[in-house]
Amino acid sequence: RFERIFRDMGLPQAFAPVVGHSNQLRMYSAFYVVRTKCSKLKMHCDYVREVGTDALTLITPIRDYDPSHFQLNYARTGRPADLSDLDHLPSRASLERYIYRRGRAVVFGSGFWHSTEVGGSASMDVPNVYLCFTFGTDRPDKWEAIAATIGTYQSRMIRLPNGSLGLTELGEYLQENEPDWT
Repeated sequence: RFERIFRDMGLPQAFAPVVGHSNQLRMYSAFYVVRTKCSKLKMHCDYVREVGTDALTLITPIRDYDPSHFQLNYARTGRPADLSDLDHLPSRASLERYIYRRGRAVVFGSGFWHSTEVGGSASMDVPNVYLCFTFGTDRPDKWEAIAATIGTYQSRMIRLPNGSLGLTELGEYLQENEPDWT
């Protein structure tokens, strides 16, 4: 079903000029990001520098939420991401703010330092929910750098560049150590 939504949104066509590929863009994973509170910033990049725009993340809210708080903070560093840059991020005062709106999405590749904004949903009983896609190239030679992030803990299974399904590090761990999860 997520694959159909991904295609119906026209994402492969819209991003084909941006993402290098052989035949088609692949949706690697789809999931909901569910948030009720964030007590401190956790600045991170979804992809290492080598990925560039070979893989992208899309986040869109399933409905509108109060725009006055609990949105997306991001840093304009002016340079490609490197995980060693964690100690050199701009101060919190210099962060930019993106306001999520239903029907619109933010899409980014490597080099986009971001975090959920400190705050909380309007009610602890009603979380903010966002649909998230990770997608990108079908070229297997690019997979090692891409998998360094999305092949770890984001989900149990992931679609590989060749179109088959594979286990992430989390999926392999669960299969080996939690037999009730198989």
